[in-house]
Amino acid sequence: MSSSGTVGNRPRLVPGSRALREREERLESLTALAGRLAHDFNNFLVPVLGYTALIKEDLPPESPVIPYVSAMEKSARNTENAIKDILILARAQRNLRRQETDFGQLIKKEIEHWRGSLPETAKIKVKCALQPGSMPLDESQWSIALQHLFQNARFALAGGGTLAVSLTKEALSQAEAVELGLPSTETFKLVVHDDGFGMPEEILRRAFDPLFSTRLKTQALGMGLAVVHSIVRSHEGQVILESEQDVGSTVTIWLPVDSKAMESEAVQPSRGQEAQPAAGGNAKILLVDDDPFTLEAARVFLQQAKFEVFLGRDGTEGLKYFKSHASELALIISDVMMPNMSGIQMAKEIRQIHPTIPMVLISGAGEEFLEEALSEIALPRPRLIKKPFRLKGLVEAAKTLVR
Repeated sequence: MSSSGTVGNRPRLVPGSRALREREERLESLTALAGRLAHDFNNFLVPVLGYTALIKEDLPPESPVIPYVSAMEKSARNTENAIKDILILARAQRNLRRQETDFGQLIKKEIEHWRGSLPETAKIKVKCALQPGSMPLDESQWSIALQHLFQNARFALAGGGTLAVSLTKEALSQAEAVELGLPSTETFKLVVHDDGFGMPEEILRRAFDPLFSTRLKTQALGMGLAVVHSIVRSHEGQVILESEQDVGSTVTIWLPVDSKAMESEAVQPSRGQEAQPAAGGNAKILLVDDDPFTLEAARVFLQQAKFEVFLGRDGTEGLKYFKSHASELALIISDVMMPNMSGIQMAKEIRQIHPTIPMVLISGAGEEFLEEALSEIALPRPRLIKKPFRLKGLVEAAKTLVR
């Protein structure tokens, strides 16, 4: 494996090189920022989508305002989809749902899907050499990664050309595996090559940066390769990009065949919490969130469902109220990430006072400690609702949990 900075005249990010180490360090800080932004944007979206739903319900069908409200809702949904990409970028590992998958068949399926999306005028040839083989993968994440790779190739082949995709099983030396940062010498090697316009070295070095793109702002959000990198690394793999201007680009991905699947189990409510849906019936709920807009929007929806709602602006305030009114409350709903005292810590304290009171914890998918922290809360385990959530869904969860 070459340790130089080029292959022929083609610049590359080299395994074990200073450039690659700098890329990993830069991406680590950028993805942490992306995760924080996604958390904040989720908070912004909850009241927007909630109030939009209320407005649509209150308007008569013939109202001329409905198209405007629908446009607002569509824009918010598009933002929600962008946040999903950011969350994969920032926390792919926390969302893994692995199962044994024929990687070759998955690649073939995604290529066919991509080819079907090409315009009839596209002069793109596709060459495939896919060795069959199974490994534990998150199929949904890899579908996203492959589509990002193929869409990048489509952009590079705007004037026509060839996309070549190969998948082989490759045995590395121990030194090569260490150089690539892989836990195993047995790998699947995926190569995606296009003979499009390529990129100069100054672009190559930034190609994996989140939100960086050479396309028009209307054509891309600039997270494609960053998302690919996050998904590959979450599967303990490595990705290298090589490119030469006016010659083409090659993405090479190594995935360890025998890596341990880190299946992340979905958080499920405990059976002891299940109850038949019922109306609010003036049941009292303690609602805790440090975001005032989310707090107010959730309060409105819960009160419309005939719940009596009491508010806490952080875990400390929520716990203080609970200690004074524990016998009156039927349900606790709380955000997880809050100043002073988190929702996790508040829930642990509440369980010591009232071991069986139902709880709902609300969280974006990015909190790395979430699964472990939830396991520390005494049973019955709180219901988990992921951001951005539907306020109507929150109300239905409340109705299900309140006896």
